[in-house]
Amino acid sequence: MKKIFFSICLFMYSSALLGDTLKVVYHLNEREKAGVLISSVQELLKSNPENQIEVVIHSSAIIRLAKDGDLSTEFEGLLSKGVIIGACSTSMLKNNLRPDILIGGVVQLKQGGVLRILELQKQGYSYIKI
Repeated sequence: MKKIFFSICLFMYSSALLGDTLKVVYHLNEREKAGVLISSVQELLKSNPENQIEVVIHSSAIIRLAKDGDLSTEFEGLLSKGVIIGACSTSMLKNNLRPDILIGGVVQLKQGGVLRILELQKQGYSYIKI
């Protein structure tokens, strides 16, 4: 956990020195790490609100995107700041999560989470696995 946090901080610091707007895709597949994801995205937005951030969530972490989830307010806050949050449609099926249960504004990824990450990397997004 400390290594992840240190790496993210180093990445943000070096980018801030360069003054560049970042394009970042975060990957979350463990529900226990959702709080770390939220904190990291918030910090990246503080460094530059213009950063382009997309979050791809799949596997067991998908349940964190339910409207009545304990982190729904935090996810809604990220969405309101322009962060795109995508939910893997395959993981939704496996976890019995219907689209109407998702937090408003979450995008259902019909192509799946892993393919979306690959598409974003091809577009020049930096990859961060939480």
